Formats: sequence, structure tokens, C-alpha cells
Amino acid sequence: MAVIVLQKISTVMVAVLFVYFAWIIICDVVALFSRMPKYPKAKASNIAVLICARNEENVLGNLLESLSAQHYPKDKMTVFVVAHNCTDNTAQVAYEHGATVFVRNNPDERTKGKALRYGTKMILKKYPGVYDILCVFDADNLAGKDFLKEINAAIAGGADVAQGFRNSKNYYESPVSELFGAYWYQIMICQNLPHTVMRLPATIGGTGFGVRMEALGKGWNTKTMIEDIEFSCQMTLKGYRIVLAPDAVFYDEQPTKLMVGLRQRYRWSAGGYQALKMYFPKLFKAIPRRKGSAVKMMVDLLINPVLLISLAGMIMQGVAAGLAGGPQAAVLYALKMAGLCWITVLPATLILFIKKRMNPRENIWTIIFFPYFLLLSMVFAVPALLDRNPQWKPVVHSNTATLEMMEKQ
Repeated sequence: MAVIVLQKISTVMVAVLFVYFAWIIICDVVALFSRMPKYPKAKASNIAVLICARNEENVLGNLLESLSAQHYPKDKMTVFVVAHNCTDNTAQVAYEHGATVFVRNNPDERTKGKALRYGTKMILKKYPGVYDILCVFDADNLAGKDFLKEINAAIAGGADVAQGFRNSKNYYESPVSELFGAYWYQIMICQNLPHTVMRLPATIGGTGFGVRMEALGKGWNTKTMIEDIEFSCQMTLKGYRIVLAPDAVFYDEQPTKLMVGLRQRYRWSAGGYQALKMYFPKLFKAIPRRKGSAVKMMVDLLINPVLLISLAGMIMQGVAAGLAGGPQAAVLYALKMAGLCWITVLPATLILFIKKRMNPRENIWTIIFFPYFLLLSMVFAVPALLDRNPQWKPVVHSNTATLEMMEKQ
């Protein structure tokens, strides 16, 4: 009797994950049959480009050179670099490339969110009313030559925030970088594309995006370790529209080492709980005003609880199978669930190959392991929940690829 009760309870818990997957599959179908949005040419707006850099002397110069090569009027763009808590020549590199530099040293505030707050505050204070759009980059990025033009077009076309299309600088450098590169393709193609088509808010990916200065208001104001998701929630609550600008291409360096990648994934999980606590109640209350947009962001924030509940359910079902049929039954159940999860996430993987025209032979690692890579947050769901004081740690960037190298590829 106890085994039967355990099985029924755990079945409901596991079902939570597959209900969540159902929404993802709907987005996959929309993505498969949707064309990338196109925005008409627009009059050039005044754009401020903000780069937060901490000990990035090795890569910052290449980003600044890619910004100098933009197909955008030079008198309509200004590059600002926040050199925060640097112990190298980051500020000097920025000066040499003609950027306006804000040096900030505060060891107690090392996160990117704090640097963004400082940078936007300085721009608004020193240049009030000068700029129409703020674009944000990480120092390891490279901007495609049409990036600013396409962001400007998307915002002129009615968007308040526009996320550029994130490509990888080092996709094939290691199996880890390949999986992270595929992850961002999945965010762009299987999430941001269908959400934009369905007029739901796309999700900011932390870098390579632009926002109307009026929508930004008094400046950047995030507190969690996932400032991009938090910013997306803030914009949604204010009723602002977030879209994908697929022709605003930029390139981003991916982790190449397993431990660095795992540490980054753990930070996302820990920050997810922070954002859930802060914004889920606000989004719930905003449903009458923001309707589907608020619900979509709530679904994004629920990923950790969904994984936590379903993981607990899987463990309980495994125990129930073991009690009823012995160790062999428990092992068979574990293999069955692993296969079911792989098959359920597989559509997102296949859409990447269709939309990005990727060669399966060259991406066999992605085909086999990417579905499990997406579910990796399940491993971090418990420790991230119990971590009362999660710490942000910087990721060292070393890939010195140039925009010309990316364009040749």
C-alpha cells in the first residue's frame, strides 16, 4: 500500500516537468515554422555603448575595433568602458581605442550588475538627454558590423529592448564550449524567436542588447546574480516590449573547461532562486495588466522549482520501483527516465541543426549530450536552494579572435 501511494505522489511530481516541457515543445514548433523577424531601416539614433570590463586587457581591444567598424554613423555612437576593480591595463586599452573610460574600484561590489549601475549612472549624469539608446556588451564580445544598425531598427520599429543574436567565438574549441554555444543558439532560436513571433517578451541574455533610454529610466537597478533575467522581469512589469533582433549579430566567448562551465551554471541556478523570490509575486499581481507577458516571465522563473519537484519525484519513483521489484527495477526506471528526458528535449536540439544549418557529423557531441546539458540545472537545484550566500566569481576570458576571423568562418 505504501509503495502504491509513493508511486502516485511521485508520478504527479514527475509530471510537472513534462507539463513544463510541453510549453517548450510548443515554442519549438513555432520556431521551426517561423522566419526571423526583419525590421525596416530607420533614421540613426544617438547610441551609447556601455562595456563593463574587469581585467580584460587581452580581449577588450578586439571588441572596440569591431565597434569602430560598425556600419553606423560615427557621430551617432559613443563607447563607454567601466573599468571596475581592475589590476591590469584594461583602462589604458580603452583609452587607446578612443573610449570614454569610467574607472571604478570597490572590492565589496564586484558584480556586473553593480558595474552596470555605475556606468548608466555616470552616462545619465554627465550626458543628460544626449542618447536615445543604450547598448550593452561584455568585454569578450565582438560586434558584427550591422549590430548597431539592426538594434536601432528594432527599437525604431516599436521595441523598447532588443536582444541581438548571440554567436560563439570559440564553438569548436572544446566539448564544453560546443555545448555552451549550442545553449545560446537554443535561447536565440527556440525561445527568443518564437516569443517574439507570439508577441511575448524575449529574454535578455546578459550582453549584446539595446534598450531605449526612456525605458531604462533612472538607470540600471538589478540586485541578483542573474541581472539579465531580472532586467527582463523589470521591463515586462513596466509594460515594455522585448524582442529578438536576429540580424544584430555578435560573438561571445564560451567556457572551455568543465569546472568553469559548471560554476557558471551553478551561478545561474542560485541567481534563479533570488529572482524567483523577488519577482514572481510581482509578476503574479501584474497578470491583469500584463497578461501573457507576465505569465511567460513567471514560467521562466519557475524552472528551478520545476526541476526540484521533478527530481524529487524521480527519486521517489526510483525508490518505489526498487521496493516493488528490487535493484534491477530501480536501475531500469532510471534508464527509462534518462531516455524519456533525452527524447523530450531532442526537438530543440534538432531545430538548431535545421535553423543554423549545422552538420550533424561535425556536431555529434551536441546531438548526444545537449539534451542532458539543458537538464544540468537539475543537479544544481538542491545545493543552490540551500546556499544562503551565493558568491559571484569572474570568468577569465582569453580568446583573442577578431571580427575578421569570425567573418571568414
